[in-house]
Amino acid sequence: IQNSRNAGLSRRNKSGFKGASFYVPAGKWRAYICIEGQRKYLGYFDTAQAAHDEYCRAAREHFGEFARAS
Repeated sequence: IQNSRNAGLSRRNKSGFKGASFYVPAGKWRAYICIEGQRKYLGYFDTAQAAHDEYCRAAREHFGEFARAS
């Protein structure tokens, strides 16, 4: 489980930020984090950077030293 906590960006990532994706129905960026195989949504944001910042905060909280921002 620790190895998946510090995974880098997926090749399919289009936002350029880990933990951020554009959610078309809301017209906003959505932040999410995967914890023990379950995706947890962290909220909607106006920019991809703001969504990524929220992901980074949650990653530090949940993964501690294993957190990786990109």
